[in-house]
Amino acid sequence: MKISLCGLLLSSFLVASCGQNNASDSEQASTDADLQLAPSTHRFQKSWATDAARQLQTYYGDNALWNSGWWQSANALTAVADFMRLSGNRDYLWVIDKTFDAYKNNGFMNEYFDDNGWWGLAWIRAYDLTGDWKYMDAAMKIADDMEATGWDSTCNGGVWWNRSKESKNAVENELFIKLTAAIHNRKAGDDQYLALSKKAWSWFFASGLVDDRSVVSDKLVNCQKEQNSPAWTYNQGIILGGAVELYKATNDTAYLSQAQKVAYGTIQYGSSNGILTEATDGSCGGCNGDERLFKGVFMRNLREFYAVKRDPVVANYLQSNAETAWNHARSSDNFYGFHWNSGIDSKDAGRQTSALDLMNGLFAL
Repeated sequence: MKISLCGLLLSSFLVASCGQNNASDSEQASTDADLQLAPSTHRFQKSWATDAARQLQTYYGDNALWNSGWWQSANALTAVADFMRLSGNRDYLWVIDKTFDAYKNNGFMNEYFDDNGWWGLAWIRAYDLTGDWKYMDAAMKIADDMEATGWDSTCNGGVWWNRSKESKNAVENELFIKLTAAIHNRKAGDDQYLALSKKAWSWFFASGLVDDRSVVSDKLVNCQKEQNSPAWTYNQGIILGGAVELYKATNDTAYLSQAQKVAYGTIQYGSSNGILTEATDGSCGGCNGDERLFKGVFMRNLREFYAVKRDPVVANYLQSNAETAWNHARSSDNFYGFHWNSGIDSKDAGRQTSALDLMNGLFAL
C-alpha cells in the first residue's frame, strides 16, 4: 500500500511543509523541537533496545557467531556494537573480541563480496566503539580485496556479487561505497579510499539500478536493470549510510539530497500504513533467513541519515515503527517477529537483529 509522506507528519505545521524540501534553519529547529519526546519517555523507550540486545545474545554460540549465519552474524555484531556505542552499555565487548579472534585468520572473506563488505562495516563499528586499530586494519583489507578482485570494467564498472562473476548487484556496490568512505573518514591523510567511494557512487547512480521513484533494484542482468526486480529494504538502506559517510568526507550536501530521495521512496512505496514492509512480507515466516533482517539494515542506515539531517519525516518514521513493533510484534519476553505491525510469528536471530537495529533508532531522536 502506498502512503502519503504528509500522512507521516505529526502536526499541522509539518503537513503544511510537506511540499517544501528546503525549510530554513529556524523552521527545521522548530520542527525538530516539536518532535522531541519527554526525557522520561525516551528513557523508557531506550530500554527497548537493551531488552532486544539481551535476547539477541541468546542466539550467540560457542562458535563465536549468531546462529543466523555468516554474513547475518556481521549484521548482528554491527547492531550490538551500535547499541553499546549509542547507549553507553559495555556488556558485550567480549563478544566483539571473541568473534574477531575466532575468524581473524581468514580475514573475514569468502567467495561473496557482499558477505565481505558486511564484515568490513562490522569492524568499522568495532573500531568506532573501541578505538582499536586492528579492526580498521581488517576493514581496509576487505575493501582492498573488493577493489582489486571484485571491480572491473564490465557494465562500465562496479563490483561483482561473487568471485565467479555471476552478476553485479546493488548490495555489494552499496557496501563498497559505504565501506571505502568510512575508511577515509577514519584514516588520516587518505585520498585513495575516498576516490574509490566517489567512483563507485557515480557508477551506482548511472548503472540503472535506481529508478525514477528513487527505488533501488536488486541487480543488473546483461548490464541492464533486472525487470520486476524485488525492492529489498536493505538495498534501500545501505546507500543512505554510504551517502552519510560521503557527506562527512566532502561536506557536499548533494549526497544527502540523493539519500533523502531514496529514503522517501522507501517510506512511500515500501510501507503499509506507515510501517516498513519487506518485498516478501506476505510469505514470511516462509521467507529465508536473509530476508528476516533486511528491514533492520534499512532502519540502521536511516538512523545514520537522520543523525546528520534532522528530517521530521524520518524522525516520525523511526519513532512510529519502533512503537508499532514494540506494541504489536513483541513477545512478553522481548523477542520480536517479522511483521512489525502484527503479532509475533516466530523467533530467531535474524528477526531479533532487525528489531535491535530498529530500537537503536530511538537513540537518534
